[in-house]
Amino acid sequence: MCAAIAEVDLMPRAIDFHVHLPTTEFIEVTLGPYARAAERFFRTEVKLKDIEQMAADYAELDMVGVLLAWDAETATGLPPLGNDYIAEIVRRYPQQFIGFASVDPHKGKAAVKEVERAIKDLGLAGVKFHPGVQAFYPNDRAFYPLMEKIQELGVPALFHTGTNGLGA
Repeated sequence: MCAAIAEVDLMPRAIDFHVHLPTTEFIEVTLGPYARAAERFFRTEVKLKDIEQMAADYAELDMVGVLLAWDAETATGLPPLGNDYIAEIVRRYPQQFIGFASVDPHKGKAAVKEVERAIKDLGLAGVKFHPGVQAFYPNDRAFYPLMEKIQELGVPALFHTGTNGLGA
């Protein structure tokens, strides 16, 4: 068998690049009142799942999910879904999940330090931002040190743009 064909056989059927966890920790704690607004906007109810069920679902579908941490604490006043939480799930289910960190850009030097820790120590693969909810403009010079750190680390930065349904 050709080596290229053998490699393809090891690839997942699909990669879900934007996974917000339908767990109690994210939906009820981190999103809090925004969860109901999103359900109304998207006209669907979020069914809570535990991580074991999610991993089994992704395995059955032969998919890998990119799990997203969430830190919009300054703008929302709600607690983050931390990078350690996402890293632990990826550690438990490395065949099913890849993790992206989140930092609140308004936390300045602490955000820069956290993004470095999330990538180097926790092994997360990128950083996700939600400028509309985190209430910042990525091109604002105040956030250049954070963006420069991400560039230095050589990982992708994902920016959620457009309508989000959180309070829309």
